[in-house]
Amino acid sequence: MSSIPVLVVGAGPSGLNLALALTRRNVPCRVISEADGPGMESRAMVVQARTLEFYGQYGFAAEVIRQGVIAETAHVRKGGPSGSREVLSISFEEMGAGLSPYPFALAYPQDDHERFLINKLKEVGCEVEWNAKLTGFVERENAVTATIEHKASPIEEVEAVYIGGVMARVAACGKLSKSVFQEALTTNFFSSRTYRSPPASLATCTSTSANAFLA
Repeated sequence: MSSIPVLVVGAGPSGLNLALALTRRNVPCRVISEADGPGMESRAMVVQARTLEFYGQYGFAAEVIRQGVIAETAHVRKGGPSGSREVLSISFEEMGAGLSPYPFALAYPQDDHERFLINKLKEVGCEVEWNAKLTGFVERENAVTATIEHKASPIEEVEAVYIGGVMARVAACGKLSKSVFQEALTTNFFSSRTYRSPPASLATCTSTSANAFLA
């Protein structure tokens, strides 16, 4: 059985940022995703100032800003028989002024954002493992044993000090892994338990474990 300090489950911007933060602190981690690759659609469109502040610490905020578009105004239009007309205009020009070095909303499609972060992770020697699904985990006193199902290889068991679940709630590719985490984290997590099949209905996560957490 292989071991790793942190297993990150989910390779969207949140999971990739968690992995980047860990590798910057010389904490080895693995990133798995049951998707077969980065997203192919925009999904989230805006990067907020606080995220750019983190990227400033990482040293690549300027790169991200160059790849995106600073959104100064949002226009809401309503269609009709004679065409569309503007019904609302919202200015972002003063958003965060005096509070952040990045006082604006940055339009940056999530699929482009993910690929950028994946490349940054590669530069520090960490690659996303695609087609790898978390199917269950057992928490023990000082570690968690996770079961990972690979599409092209046998089922693997991994021991990690921490597991971080960072899957989108509505992503179809993350339903099972998300369910595994939600079922686990709504239960008393301080005894050794095995979590595999998701329950019929899932409650909102209200507590966290010392060794497994859901973002």
